[in-house]
Amino acid sequence: MFVKVFFGGVGGTYPREDKGMPCIFVKMDNRIFSLDFGEGCQKAYLKYKLGVNVPLTILFSHLHGDHVLGIKPFLQTLSLLNRTRKVTIIGPFQTEHYVLNNLLHEISFPIEIVEIYKPEGIIDFGDAKINYIKAPHGITSYSYILRLPDKINLDPIVLQRDNIPPFMRKTLLKEGYIKLNKKTLFLEKYIKTRTKGIKIAYSGDTLPNYRFASKAKHSDLLIHEATLTHKDLLANPTIPHSSAKQAAHIARHAKTKLLALVHVSNRYENVKPLLHEARKIFPRTIIPSKDTILDISTNEYNTILVMRKLSE
Repeated sequence: MFVKVFFGGVGGTYPREDKGMPCIFVKMDNRIFSLDFGEGCQKAYLKYKLGVNVPLTILFSHLHGDHVLGIKPFLQTLSLLNRTRKVTIIGPFQTEHYVLNNLLHEISFPIEIVEIYKPEGIIDFGDAKINYIKAPHGITSYSYILRLPDKINLDPIVLQRDNIPPFMRKTLLKEGYIKLNKKTLFLEKYIKTRTKGIKIAYSGDTLPNYRFASKAKHSDLLIHEATLTHKDLLANPTIPHSSAKQAAHIARHAKTKLLALVHVSNRYENVKPLLHEARKIFPRTIIPSKDTILDISTNEYNTILVMRKLSE
């Protein structure tokens, strides 16, 4: 099982060339998920060569400009490049109005807008699932968790012993049970190996939220905002953001394998103080730069995470 995470933009608030605006692209199988889409993010998408006509879903954490201003020119660019496949955009109330209002260029492909209203829920794509959890921020905001399904290999010896015909095995995997000869047979009995599906959690802009941390439990990667150091946040207590220290506490509660800090304020020319602050609590912390790629692979026993730059 293999996933790639492309950090297209890791800054926030206003554009800065070395950080970029919020957008992180997750490639799961042949599907691309974009976590937010700030100004200029189409440049990163095209530079990573993620594909003009691949299945694409864009998740807006909230509608502050630094997280959404790149979407309209990106849709127009895809149209100019002759995309035909639908683009799905998921976000809070008024996402449809924001995306479609004054979208003047004729678009060559369908756009599906899914607005979410509940405090939390699940959107099932079949080959991937999205959990959304409402986040405490200045406006309506959501955190997201992306999850691939577990990869299960059935034991052919046990299947043959119980005379389970091949055409019923897909149903067994999908439903978790089958009925055969007036008996109910459950999937667990026939599993030879199970590889947990890769799980990636994204906080968006938020105060520390332990409901999100619980949902992100045992994630392979937790991408969490760390706008300020804890000292600077205490000096600005009305700012609805998290410090690096608070993000690290969330990561420790979630028992994630790796914490990536993003949305670091542009006031910090040197991000090492935030990294040191977080690592005191959660040592497995990184601060990715723009153009960072993270490869995540899993097998029955381990998760392997490899960080590299675009040029490598």
